[in-house]
Amino acid sequence: MKEGVLYVDGGWETIITNLRGIANTGGVQFLAKKHVLKIEHCEGKQRIHCFDDEVFEAGAVIVTTPPKEACEIIK
Repeated sequence: MKEGVLYVDGGWETIITNLRGIANTGGVQFLAKKHVLKIEHCEGKQRIHCFDDEVFEAGAVIVTTPPKEACEIIK
C-alpha cells in the first residue's frame, strides 16, 4: 500500500465485536461449529440440515466455508 497502514482505535477486533453486538440486538442468531449437510431454498426461506439431524430455517444465511464446499452444500 502506497498510502501506509490503516489502524483502528482499539484494534480490528473492535469492528467485529461491534458488528456482532448490533446483529444480536437485531435478533440475529449465531451458530458456530455446526456441521451442515445441506442448505436448501424452500418457500422463501433457507432450510439448514445438520449432521446431528437438527434443521433450522432462516430468511438469510451467511456461509463461511471455502467456495467449493459452499457449492456442495447449497442446493
